[in-house]
Amino acid sequence: MVFLVFELALKNLRRNTKRNLISSVAIIAAVFSLIIGFGLVDGIDENTIRAQEDHLAGHVLLRPTGYPEDNRNFPLDQTKSPPESLDNHPEIVDYADRLFTRVRLIHKAQSLRIKLLAHDLEREDRVFIKDNWSVEGNWPSGPAEIGLGSGLAGLLELQVGDVIILEGRTKPGAINAQQYTVTSIVKTQNASLDAFCAWLPMENANALLFFDTARSHIALKIKGGRSAAHAFADNFEDAVWSAFPAESEVADLIAINRFRRKAISFISVILMAIAATGIANTIIMATYERIPEVGTVRAMGMQNRDVQLMFLLEGTIMGLLAGICGGLLGGALNYYLSYTGIDLSSKADTFGEVPIPTVIYTAFSISQILWAISFGLIVALLASIWPAQHAVSIHPADAVRRN
Repeated sequence: MVFLVFELALKNLRRNTKRNLISSVAIIAAVFSLIIGFGLVDGIDENTIRAQEDHLAGHVLLRPTGYPEDNRNFPLDQTKSPPESLDNHPEIVDYADRLFTRVRLIHKAQSLRIKLLAHDLEREDRVFIKDNWSVEGNWPSGPAEIGLGSGLAGLLELQVGDVIILEGRTKPGAINAQQYTVTSIVKTQNASLDAFCAWLPMENANALLFFDTARSHIALKIKGGRSAAHAFADNFEDAVWSAFPAESEVADLIAINRFRRKAISFISVILMAIAATGIANTIIMATYERIPEVGTVRAMGMQNRDVQLMFLLEGTIMGLLAGICGGLLGGALNYYLSYTGIDLSSKADTFGEVPIPTVIYTAFSISQILWAISFGLIVALLASIWPAQHAVSIHPADAVRRN
């Protein structure tokens, strides 16, 4: 009997293919939106933390105690010399010391206050991952050479070979200025470094600002990586420096992303509600159209539960096929974007100095696809319950008289 009921359900679905397809579109759209939406927000979370680790903080970031944590203000007078314990610390694999500060870039009639990054290239390569970095020209190495972030270079229309002037206040408090030749334009895929940042070797920056051994940031590469970062930061003891796990540096951005996740969930629920209404309407219409048929099969001995099962199967099959279709479309696009990413680097200058990646990769997960399909299937099943109940409430004799 179950096989017969299943066969009748398939036959009934084939009767109104177009109507069933229209009713299924909302489930396809909802499943597609769930997969792409959650793939995107999960990807943004991971990309944001990874961008912080790979470009700015390492696994753990050290700042002088009391130094601003907003990543916008970089007071030179609060910088300190690195702790001597870093070289012998049992949990530290390596570290890269940096100095951030504000200077004025002058080019012809233009001037702009920018962020200057003084770095040690050898140490940088030990801590930060630069596989996706793009460098036009050569890294600055001479005493009058400088590199510019791609967004900054584009904003001021600067190219390799152009000459600029940097003006800044030294750590002792005097104003100093020097002329530099742009030898490289750097695209790191991190808006904080690409938008308004200039790169100078540590000795070149020291010749401009006279900070000697003082540093503002030290990025640590530690044993255990991200999973050990919070414990390391909590247990780090130094009178001058404070430790922050990379994830805490972007906590505000991750909190904003939670709102995006809720918004996507809300939109998906609305689409599923529309889908449920459409499926319920389709099945109730099919019920009224087939009242004589239902009366006949019930008069021939088909039990109420079998009639009910037939209509439940119709809705379930409709939801399953629509869910699979939406899952295949959403999964395929999500898989593609998880490898190619969404390139926003042309808009890097509009992000300001927010430390977010300029290429977003989605998070691909088979379990996510299966969950979205299951959600669509459950919605379709629930939407079929009331029409199925209505079908068995019709008396066989009344149904047959309509023939």
